[in-house]
Amino acid sequence: MMRLSKPRIEPVPMEQYLASRVDGEGRPLESSAINIGRTWMNHPDLVAARRSLGQHLQGPNSTLPRRERELGIMRMGWWRRSDYEFAQHRTFNTVDGIFTEDEIRRICIGPDAPGWTPVESTILRTVDEMHNDAFISDSTWAALSAHYSNQQILDFIMLMGQYWTVSTMLNSAGVQIEEGKKSFPDSP
Repeated sequence: MMRLSKPRIEPVPMEQYLASRVDGEGRPLESSAINIGRTWMNHPDLVAARRSLGQHLQGPNSTLPRRERELGIMRMGWWRRSDYEFAQHRTFNTVDGIFTEDEIRRICIGPDAPGWTPVESTILRTVDEMHNDAFISDSTWAALSAHYSNQQILDFIMLMGQYWTVSTMLNSAGVQIEEGKKSFPDSP
């Protein structure tokens, strides 16, 4: 369901992107050079500003387990109808063994799909409430609090807010899915 068939903001040329991917000593960083990164590089200062929040929320010292983060991210990508976001996370989450294709399908169904643990259902319900109401209900908050610390809850809220924003950018800028990647399942 790509909204745009071509980008409104063209990704920077590969050479420019790769030249920007260096560490503090000028050594090249490993890079996949995907379209999102090349599109963000149209605004290097924004890339730098986003980096530390992204590292905090998703880096090796994240307070949230990867599977639980990714469950929330994919549900938010589904709600925002962000083909690109969903395709990226679907690809590496299946390759890395985080989710099966059946679980990907169930993410699109939501918190009441059979097979989720109580914590996973709570994560999906939290994303649904944040998307629909910009608010987490008392019952969902209580379920979150039974599993997460206040620090983890705040990190989760910020992570979902970040992916709401990223998905909106991807849709609005028309970032195109790389060849060979699949977005939403044909039928949840």
